[in-house]
Amino acid sequence: MKLHLENLEGARKILIIFGILLLVVSGAFLIGSLLGIVSMESLAIGQQSGLRTLAGGAVVGCLLAAIGYWDR
Repeated sequence: MKLHLENLEGARKILIIFGILLLVVSGAFLIGSLLGIVSMESLAIGQQSGLRTLAGGAVVGCLLAAIGYWDR
């Protein structure tokens, strides 16, 4: 997968890289929790379940990457 970051300025590049990294980390935690490596209770924040926290991280990652690629 090629990200085509050559023509982007600093702030956009940081948003894209951070967004995709956040998406990958959320996906890794999801797979780890499905395999029993990470417990969902350890990922819970406040009254939210761990799955909701992971989904929120993935959504934020997608939004950050989309903002970085805006108008390209």
